[in-house]
Order: sequence, then C-alpha cells, then structure tokens
Amino acid sequence: MRIYLTVLTLTAMSLSPFRSHCAIQQRTAADEAAEREYALALPELHQMSHVLRTEIQRLLGEISGPRSPEVAKYLEGSSPRIDLSDLDTPLHLRFTEALRQTLVAGIAVAKTSGNCGSPNVGPGQLLDAALRTQVLLALKCHQEELDRYQSGMHKVNQDYEARLRELKLPAFTQEKIINEARADTIRQDASVSVDYAKRRQVLQANVNLITYLDGHASHARYSGDKLLFDDPVEVATMQDLVNRLAAVSQ
Repeated sequence: MRIYLTVLTLTAMSLSPFRSHCAIQQRTAADEAAEREYALALPELHQMSHVLRTEIQRLLGEISGPRSPEVAKYLEGSSPRIDLSDLDTPLHLRFTEALRQTLVAGIAVAKTSGNCGSPNVGPGQLLDAALRTQVLLALKCHQEELDRYQSGMHKVNQDYEARLRELKLPAFTQEKIINEARADTIRQDASVSVDYAKRRQVLQANVNLITYLDGHASHARYSGDKLLFDDPVEVATMQDLVNRLAAVSQ
C-alpha cells in the first residue's frame, strides 16, 4: 500500500506580457512606463519562477535530485532588502521582489509537507498490529497535510495580491495585474479542490479499510497471501471496503 500526495505548483501570478484590457481606469503614460518596466523584469521573472517552482516540486517529492545552486540567491534576496513601496527603486526590481517573496513563501509551505512517510504493507502483513498503526498514522498525517498545503498556498496567493498593491502601480496597471492574479487564484483553488477531493477519497477509503481490519484482526487469518475471514458478515464488509478503495483509486 503506497500513499501518494498531490504536488501543487504556485500559479497565482501573471508572467505574460501586458495585453489590451478594458477597465474603468484610463490608460496613461504612467501605465506605459509600468509596462516597459514589466518587460524589463520578464526574463528574471521567468528564470526565478522556473528555479523556485522546481524547488517546490523537489521539496514535495515530485522530482528528485539535489537543490539547484541558484535557489540560495533567490531565497536570500538582494542586500539591502528591496522595499516594494519605495518609488525610488526601479519598478522592474520591485516586480521581481514581489514575485520572489511569494515564491519563497510557497517554498516555506512546501517544507511543511512530505514528512508523513509512506509505510509499505506487503503480502501477509495486514495482521501486524504495529504496522497497521504506522499506516493509519501516516494516512491521517497525509489528510492533514492536504488541508494544510491547500490553505497555505491559498494564503500565499492572496498575499501576492497584497504585495502587488504595495508596488503603488498606476491605477490602470494595478487593476489589470491584480485582476489577473485574482483570476489565477480562483482557477487554482477550483483545480486543487477537485484534485484534492479525489485524493481525500482515496486516503479516507484506506483509513476505513485499515480501521475496520484493526477492529477485526483477531478473526482473520492468512492462507498464503490471501486474507480470510470465517464470518460471512466480515467477509462481505471487508470486500465492500476493498471495492470502495478500488473504485476511488481509479
């Protein structure tokens, strides 16, 4: 029995060039200047996003390998620290710092995951009470981890909106970029909700099966690798739990 955890990547940030956008606010020369600053920031935004998103995936176990040497410079940031609201600091640097802080916050959330373990239950081992206890603890840990990571990344994305406001952008540009960030957050929340609902079903089906077996193990025995019960009610209940697990695991 293996326990898997979905990898969620941070998406609530726009890295695409500015496009025409209908808004209540009127586009001004200041907005054109902001667009030019954003264009200056794009190469670094793309590079930093790639490096730090990859690190998030590595921390969550989606990919293997050592940490990229580039991660350290982004985690540390510039010295002295860039103030997002400091209008004397070029806007392209503040765009980059806003994204850096957001991705670093995402890494902090990812570091709270991946500590539950995934005990393997081999043939003939389900009657081992100590192993069942380990499996149940790991399953429940993964359930809590899903909740913690989902809410944590939602907060990270909301905080990104707040950082964009700190930039004190021209009205048209601020409305556009915050609307895009909010739309990305809504899309991510919806996607994660669907994905995690499936994984929560799988985890709960595992919990239900192991919990039932935990209470009826004294009535069970193995014949080779096959787990058997003598009581027809227990046979039917156990088979139903196995079928439910198989159904949600497809």
